[in-house]
Amino acid sequence: MAHDVCILFLYHQNCSVTNRHFQLIQRHNPNTIVIPITHGWQGKLPQTVDLANHPGRWEIGNTPESKWRNGDAMLFNWFEQVRSMEARRYVFLEWDCYCSTNVRKFYKDVWDVDLACSQIIHQHDKWDWWEELPQLGGVCTKGLGVVPMAGVMLSEWLLESIRDMEMDEDGSPPLPGIFSELRLGTLANLVGAIVKEIPRAKEKFITAAERVDGPCNGPGIYHKISH
Repeated sequence: MAHDVCILFLYHQNCSVTNRHFQLIQRHNPNTIVIPITHGWQGKLPQTVDLANHPGRWEIGNTPESKWRNGDAMLFNWFEQVRSMEARRYVFLEWDCYCSTNVRKFYKDVWDVDLACSQIIHQHDKWDWWEELPQLGGVCTKGLGVVPMAGVMLSEWLLESIRDMEMDEDGSPPLPGIFSELRLGTLANLVGAIVKEIPRAKEKFITAAERVDGPCNGPGIYHKISH
């Protein structure tokens, strides 16, 4: 029987902020599966899945920069190599996400879409990562950005569709080496996924830059809070 939702908690250090945010997620989502994920980190949260022990077709790398660039690859490799349960929706939260609400409530307005994010970046928008657009080759017209990776919600259908995409001629997965926010959006666009922004997220809750006001504006999922 499929679960309603599964939360994936990605972290790279087991510090006080990581522990506090992980515990908050569990507290506000007591009936939801929460799976901590890391890659090669030694001091782990309980029940952590270390993807360094489960190599998949999506390249992650071993440097902090490569792991940051390939956040979507961690999600894909977990889904394709490790997952032992089914869920209708998967919420991707990172260590610097402050969660003070139930995820079902937070995503209620976009629950039925395939990919929900704080902000969709179209090709007419100014965005530094469009410099990688030529690397998309023949599918560059499908280029789409989702910002940031933290806080995205994906349907099981979307993850299955990405899993089933054919490998490139050289044996690599689709769009190798592309920055995660551009790759995820483009892959979703290629398979015909419905992509929508979470209402009010980019104005109030989830941003790419460090928040200076802190999580003080009521229940929600806030990013980026690393202190």
